Amino acid sequence: MTSSQKDADITGNAPASRQPVILRAGTHDRLRRVMPESTRCAYTGDLRRFLTWCGDQQLLDVVPTLDDFDTLAAALHALLADGSDIHMVVTDYVRSLANAGRAPATIERALAAIAAAHRATAAAALPTDGPRAVLRAYRRGQATSGPGGRVRKAAPVTVTALRAMVSVLDRSTPAGVRDIALLVLGFALAARRSELTALDITDLVFTPNGLQVTVGTAKTDRHSAGRTADLPWGIDPRTCPVHTAHAWLATLADHRRTTGPLLVVLC
Repeated sequence: MTSSQKDADITGNAPASRQPVILRAGTHDRLRRVMPESTRCAYTGDLRRFLTWCGDQQLLDVVPTLDDFDTLAAALHALLADGSDIHMVVTDYVRSLANAGRAPATIERALAAIAAAHRATAAAALPTDGPRAVLRAYRRGQATSGPGGRVRKAAPVTVTALRAMVSVLDRSTPAGVRDIALLVLGFALAARRSELTALDITDLVFTPNGLQVTVGTAKTDRHSAGRTADLPWGIDPRTCPVHTAHAWLATLADHRRTTGPLLVVLC
């Protein structure tokens, strides 16, 4: 006797059919916020270019014109539903990007965008053996083609360069004081743009030794634990994080801002 038959015998009625589980709108919103908005914006462009290429290859009848990640992900779902071998399609797409001379980092991000959309629509990991094999071969080819084919990394900003940048800013204007604080704190914290824009006034605490800054979640912070940085007094007031933070907070206070986002535009 099956478990369903047992249930029917006990209750005297046939068991009710199971209803499909549907995610609530709030759950969708939380899943959306897992991806930083800057990443979502970059992935949207990558995904649109991939789907446009699919349209050129006649793999899609209609390519969405809206620049929205979820809408484009739905178009990818349509591609999957059509029975296309997504592994082979993406492999060929990576080959086309390599043939066009795109930077390996650009191809890597495009692959990540497609994989993210695949997870969102198919609830499964995208097979990437073929695309990554093509990308590895492309990287090797660039590495052996001489200095011109190697990835060039930007030189890190030095204190001397930082002093040169802040020296041209107008300290008599709110915008100048803010930009100095942005540059100096960004340099002292070695922070990403997203970390700086997320800073709140209450994230800064002055201590006898200098300035303590609480930095929220970052791109490399997988568990969103955040971090706390202790910034000491600087030798040069122009590039001292404590001096510049004091100056900017005083400017904010003059505009009756004592809470809320730290690096804002003052009218």
